[in-house]
Amino acid sequence: MAGVQGTLRAAEEKVAAAIALVVLFGTLMIPTTVAVMAALGFDDSQTGIFIGATTHEVTQVVAAAGIAGDGAVLAVAVTVKLARVALLAPVVAGISLFRQRHSDVPAGQKRPPILPLFVVGFIAMMVIATLDFLPAPILDITGYVQQFLLATAMFALGLGVHFKSLKKLGARPLLLGLGSTVLIMCVGLAALYVGVGA
Repeated sequence: MAGVQGTLRAAEEKVAAAIALVVLFGTLMIPTTVAVMAALGFDDSQTGIFIGATTHEVTQVVAAAGIAGDGAVLAVAVTVKLARVALLAPVVAGISLFRQRHSDVPAGQKRPPILPLFVVGFIAMMVIATLDFLPAPILDITGYVQQFLLATAMFALGLGVHFKSLKKLGARPLLLGLGSTVLIMCVGLAALYVGVGA
């Protein structure tokens, strides 16, 4: 919801509710995904795939993968999660193009951008990292900055959860959040078992 807010022009309270549900259920997924993988006996690579494919936020993926195992779990989990994030670009662009063709823009308002600025920035950072021209000292510094920003984001996400706001939502959005989280985990497990069987 937050990723396409500018495109959909969603109400602030709906965006806040969506973020609160993502934070709530994503935080609950941190111990849950680790426990499920440990109980089912999957290896580090499979655990990383499952965590990256099912956990809602990048910061939550990092937290779960850090608990689940060594750097191998983290590397796989973050790669899978970032692949999901990269899909935001075509999804947001598609939604934006659809709305531009099928909705009228009120007088005095600009049409929403086809790609939000944060998606453009994410793609640019992927290209820069892929070209592998930055020297090692700069990469080391950016690694520390990344850790600081991830920790800050986790802290901010925690502060962003207002239980009074969640209570005002009622049961239906909470059940939707729970149901979608369970569905994502079931799809992730099914994909792992298909991969193991193949």
